[in-house]
Formats: sequence, structure tokens, C-alpha cells
Amino acid sequence: GVEDQAKHLRPVRVVLDELDRAGAALDPDAPIASLGLDSLGAVEVVNRFNSQRGLRAPLTLLFEHRTLREAAAAALHHPLPAQRRETIPATPAQATFAAQRALHPELPTTLALVSELRGPVDPGLLGESLAEAVARHEALRAALRSEGSRVELVPGAARPPALEVADRAGSLVEDLLAVRFDVEGGPLVRVVLRPAGADRFELGVAADHAVLDGLSLAALARELLVRHEARRAGRAVPPGLAPAPLAVVTARAREAAEAVGGDSVAEWRRVLSDLPVIHLPGERAGDEPEGRFVVAARSLEPGETAAFDSVARASGVTRFELLLGVVASTLGHEARAPEVALRVPLAHRPPRVRGALRTFGSFADATIVRLATGSADLAGIAREAALAVRAARSRG
Repeated sequence: GVEDQAKHLRPVRVVLDELDRAGAALDPDAPIASLGLDSLGAVEVVNRFNSQRGLRAPLTLLFEHRTLREAAAAALHHPLPAQRRETIPATPAQATFAAQRALHPELPTTLALVSELRGPVDPGLLGESLAEAVARHEALRAALRSEGSRVELVPGAARPPALEVADRAGSLVEDLLAVRFDVEGGPLVRVVLRPAGADRFELGVAADHAVLDGLSLAALARELLVRHEARRAGRAVPPGLAPAPLAVVTARAREAAEAVGGDSVAEWRRVLSDLPVIHLPGERAGDEPEGRFVVAARSLEPGETAAFDSVARASGVTRFELLLGVVASTLGHEARAPEVALRVPLAHRPPRVRGALRTFGSFADATIVRLATGSADLAGIAREAALAVRAARSRG
């Protein structure tokens, strides 16, 4: 009767919710035999799960494994045969990164962010939060493929990442920056949790710049922590506002890059056409770069950061704009050049597209600005940089 059918379907729905990580109040490590499923219910669970996830796990899946966690892991090894996927043309920045990887594989393209956490952290709950983020954001599952001069995103083609728990000493950020990502096969991001003392942890998040820009990387770290904390406190996980489709935001980013001018070879030739070649101390005319490129980084001490922020506020510019002024001023001084050209990154997220600001991806393209460096007034150079950058953003 109807009542018998309801009793039969209730555990089916609960088990499906847990397999689909929808937050059912169920222990994924409890024996499957204790979940109240009869044989027909177990088969129905597998049929529905296969249909929802595009899998072809055997109907005996729940009879062959002891717990739901084991069954869910085994099911992922039974995907449907590969079918032709719809692709998304990459942004100019992503095409540039693809060319750079091919021509100069030694150049680093990895972004990394390390957060210091205080208080208890549950790796299992953090891993579930990562799985939810991967399901929610297309960019974390979209492989980047190159075929000749064509570079495109293939949604759903990349292997999903899993949380790593590390215990070795050393610099986590250096470990992350040393990673070379397989952008064609995945995983596309790396998330590492490392204990750093009593109730202290480091959470590291890294991705190739062709997959995520800095804004997306920081947003991913925040989302993982918010969802983990909600689960740990026993609260409902906040669903969050839906991101815009990756194809829509990527298309608008391409349009914005074209409006700004980008940093194509033609644009560089135009900008540099009437600027003299500059040489830094130690270089000789005609020298060409050779050997490995060197990347040096140093974190500012708290006092230095406060002094830098004070100068930025007094100059009416942002940290980034002041830093551009410092770079331009230094180059002009060392090369004795009255004017320099700088490549400046811009984040293209269309404000009129609903959900675009919540869409993960690599939407940071670049433009080129020319700055006069004859003035000894750093604040003046920084304000000139700010005007140039803001003008470029308004065109995009």
C-alpha cells in the first residue's frame, strides 16, 4: 500500500542525500546494513545515483561495500563512456598562459594562498566542503585544452581535487608554489591542511593562474572555511548565492579584454614604438635574457605594511596603485629613463551579470600603461598610475 511504499522510499532518499553530500544526518562510516534498506531499495539507490551523477556503478554496489563512504568512492571508478563535451573559448589571458607554458615551462604560473587558522579543524568536514565547492564552481572542473592556436575550456573534464593533510615541516607556501598543475587533466586546485601546533593549523590553497585568478583563489579559501565552520557548529550549511555560468562570464571577460586592448604583441609594439630601450645596471646593449628567470619575494613586516598603507592613504591611491608607482619610479631611476611602460593586470568581472562576482575562473587580463618617471615625487607617479589603471578599467 501507500504506507508500505513510503517506508520503502524513506531510507532510499536519506541514503541518496548522503551519497550526494547534501548533508543528510547520517554517518557515512556506519555499516550499510544498519541503514534500513531492503534489497529493492539498495538497487533503487544505485539506479538513481547513477542517473544523477552520470555513472554506471553496478547494481550490487551497496552489497559489495561495508559503508556509504566506501561505496561512494567505488562508484566514481565507473563513469559513463566519454562523450563529446561542449567547450568554452578561453580568455586572452588563459591563451597567454597556455603559450607561456609551451614556450617557457620553467616560468612559474602557480598562485598560492596560506591562511593561519585557530581552533579545532575537522579534516573530514573540510573535505566535504571542498567537494561541495567543486560541484558548485564550474572552473574547478573545467580542463584547459590547447589545439594549435585554439585554447578552450572543457567543462567537467578535469579530475576533482581531494583535501590533503600534511605533517611535514618547512614552508607550506613554497611547497604550493612549486606545484606544476596538469591543467588538461586535473586536479586543477590543491588544498592542503597542515597542523601548526595546539589548535593551530595552516590551510593552503593553490591553483594555476590559467584556472583561477587571485580573487577566485581567495574566495575559494573563504568558502571552504565558512562551510567547514557551519558544519562543525552543527548549523545548516549556507547555500550561498549562485555563481553565473562560466561560459557567460568568460565571454564577457573576452569582450572586456578586447575593449581595453589587452597586451598582445601588436599592442606592445604600438606602445613601445617611440620609447627608447632601457638597460638596467649590469646589462649591456644588445643583451638578451638567457637562462632561468628568477622570481624573488619578500613579505613586509607589520611596521613596513603600516608605513606603506599610510603613504597610500596620503596619496589617495590603493596599495596596488602605490606599488605600481614604486616599480615605475625604481625602473626610471635605475635605467635613467624619463618614461616606462608597465604591464598591469585587470580583473574583468561584468558587474551587470547576475552572479558574476561569485564566479570562479581566470578573468584577470592585462593592459599596458605608460608612466612618466622624471618626477622625484613618488605620490605623483602613483596617482598617474592610478588614473591610467582606472581609465583602463572603465573601458572594460
